[in-house]
Amino acid sequence: MLLTKIIAQKKEPSRLAAETRALIYGLIASGSYQDIVKEKFTPGNFRNELLSAKSFENLIDKKYPLRLLKNSVQAKAHAAYLEQIPFKYDLIALTDNEYPEMIKWLPVSAPMLYTRGDKTLLNAPKKIAVVGTRDITAKFKRNGRHIVKDLVQAGFVIVSGLANGADTIAHETAIKHGGKTIAVLGVPLDHSPYPPENAELQNVIAKDHLLISPYRFGMKVDRWFFA
Repeated sequence: MLLTKIIAQKKEPSRLAAETRALIYGLIASGSYQDIVKEKFTPGNFRNELLSAKSFENLIDKKYPLRLLKNSVQAKAHAAYLEQIPFKYDLIALTDNEYPEMIKWLPVSAPMLYTRGDKTLLNAPKKIAVVGTRDITAKFKRNGRHIVKDLVQAGFVIVSGLANGADTIAHETAIKHGGKTIAVLGVPLDHSPYPPENAELQNVIAKDHLLISPYRFGMKVDRWFFA
């Protein structure tokens, strides 16, 4: 099973059987762990509790004995949902070593990152964000391509948001000149490509670079995701 294989390949040793880990990650990726533990976390106290517990497994075990998960219809349903995701992905928790150090200690850092592609790019030593307006002029396109080309040649991984305009220029220029790029999405990974005109670009980045989203699978998209 895809999810079980992904979890089993995680570097951190675990006392948990792969089946139990699959159930836990099903809860995490669906956001339903809060229903299971019968507690609604605010972003701040959830982050603090997670860091204190040192893993999602420990946090859930503290609130809801892991041995009971095997009998949880809800946990099984969400684990099964993840098994149906039609592409390979990775879940990186705030407490994992792979979580980017640059953002790990920010008060608003996401508890879980959902990734497709080369996740080693998250901790590349030289990364730079390129952002700008969606409505760009010919002069901006020309200058933007020149700047991004220079950054790629200097060894930077280009990070942007896959939106129209400046973001698209940043990703396409990085790829054209043999660089690497990370696209931070404003939608969950299992959502249809957005914007739709960048569907092909998104597929290229998923295959050869990295897509990342802080939003859980199946989450309803809202306009504030793009703020």
